[in-house]
Amino acid sequence: MKLFIRLLQLLNIVAVTALNAKDVVMVNNGKAQCEIVVETSIMEKDKQISKNDFKEYEAEIARRRVRESVNDLALYMKKMSGATIPVVQKKTTGEVVPIYIGTPAEKLFGKADKTDIAGQGFRVVVTSDEIGLIGQTPLAVSYAVYELLDRWGVRWYMPTEMGEYLPVKSSLSMPTMDYSYVPSTLFRRIWFASEEFMRRNRQGGLYLQAGHAFEYYITKEDRKKHPEWKAIIDGKPHPMKLKWTHPEVIRTVAARIIEKNRKSPSPTHSLSPMDSAEWDESEDVKYDAGDWDPVCSTVSKSDRLIYSCNKIAEIVGKTNPKILFGLLSYVDYTRAPVR
Repeated sequence: MKLFIRLLQLLNIVAVTALNAKDVVMVNNGKAQCEIVVETSIMEKDKQISKNDFKEYEAEIARRRVRESVNDLALYMKKMSGATIPVVQKKTTGEVVPIYIGTPAEKLFGKADKTDIAGQGFRVVVTSDEIGLIGQTPLAVSYAVYELLDRWGVRWYMPTEMGEYLPVKSSLSMPTMDYSYVPSTLFRRIWFASEEFMRRNRQGGLYLQAGHAFEYYITKEDRKKHPEWKAIIDGKPHPMKLKWTHPEVIRTVAARIIEKNRKSPSPTHSLSPMDSAEWDESEDVKYDAGDWDPVCSTVSKSDRLIYSCNKIAEIVGKTNPKILFGLLSYVDYTRAPVR
């Protein structure tokens, strides 16, 4: 295992942007010459919150991410060098280099220079006597923290300590720099992994709900009242699946999303169909483009689905223009639509 991790380590390239050759020393021969400065509110214990209040829930999750990132910075600096790094509310007196996190860093150095719609732009500023880790959002602040660890060569190849690679360094330093970056992808996430592992590998980005949802906007009562909405599969009406392109299905799904958002506002809603293959063989077929999917050995259903989703988005957008829709690229609607 150690050999495996070492081989992976050798494949990594640690990019360093330096303005001059003089390094700023944070740990010298196992002794701390720095401290982490972060707002008191960031380091508070978990608050009990309801998922029904989306803004409050997301704000708390974002705060926890920054807190755990700060804890990781102190933890892994100690693991590498043996030095205990204090976490303080404001800079103390003495010859120490403050590592300002988030808002204190932004007040000192200004905002991140690069940004995107997912709030991922971050900035790392290292001067001769101060360091700032700045983010467009709390998510990006976390990215900036792990940028520092990444530059020292810290890696997490697998969850748990088994997957860690930590270079042993009795001294830790960083060249002076003013480095800004925004990821080239709007979203990254490993489905089955711990939040800890994903945070350390800077997973995240633009939040989109994309779970299986389309059919669940239609109730049992709707299906009883409108049997013509049911998808015809193998010549029989399906109890759950729908005719995606049916005008009334489209209008009803849109209305349900508008109502759901009125009761519990959210910036995103999913339009992904239920988890399976085999779809309507009657009305929806005419919206297919005849694009053969060799993986699924069937005609791609992307065109019929995108047609329906666009119609739903148009209706919802009239009253909720900022809502984003998530849609999985899945089974026989994986290929890009032709039309």
